[in-house]
Amino acid sequence: MKKILLSGFVPFGAYPVNSSQQVVWQLAQRRIHGVKIVPTIFDATIPGKNRGEVLVERAQALGASSIISLGMASEKKGLCIERWATNAVDNKKYCPPLLQGTQIDPRQPYGLRIALDLAPWNIRGFEQACTAESIVVEYSDDAGGFCCNHLAYQTGTALIEREETISYLFIHLPCSPAAIPNEKEFVAAGKVSMSVEKMVRGIELLLQEVAL
Repeated sequence: MKKILLSGFVPFGAYPVNSSQQVVWQLAQRRIHGVKIVPTIFDATIPGKNRGEVLVERAQALGASSIISLGMASEKKGLCIERWATNAVDNKKYCPPLLQGTQIDPRQPYGLRIALDLAPWNIRGFEQACTAESIVVEYSDDAGGFCCNHLAYQTGTALIEREETISYLFIHLPCSPAAIPNEKEFVAAGKVSMSVEKMVRGIELLLQEVAL
């Protein structure tokens, strides 16, 4: 049986819940299309340790074929696949001032970008399956400068340095209704929410393509 390590984050800032955590707990330990989901939840902070290495080591110990990381970004309108991660801590709203403008990996230049390899994933099939069920799929070249980008960069780097064949995908989710701190302001900003059920269904469709 294939195993996939699925990670998410706890709430941050003014958000009462984090949709990524909600989706992970909905899928935790389930078997979907013959794929078993193993959950991991991180604090929504810039950590002192290398979480990417933690994820890769857990995946190796489990014999997992893939790692999927989920995060929440309020401006997203659908399941947003991140294509790049950047060696930078750069988010004035959420990053501690002392870390702002620093490198994630001090061995590498500030702002260095690494591609998050989508080739092992049947993204085309996933997008078509989501479209058929009215689930929006987006793409992004900027994972943000906070903990999501931090995790994506460390995980991508760990996989490259270890020459590991475990496939990796980072998906930003929109807010769920429960995650919206102020609905009036949220709507006025042109933002949209998505139900947890719909987000879970999207991940199920992704795993369907993994199992094929």
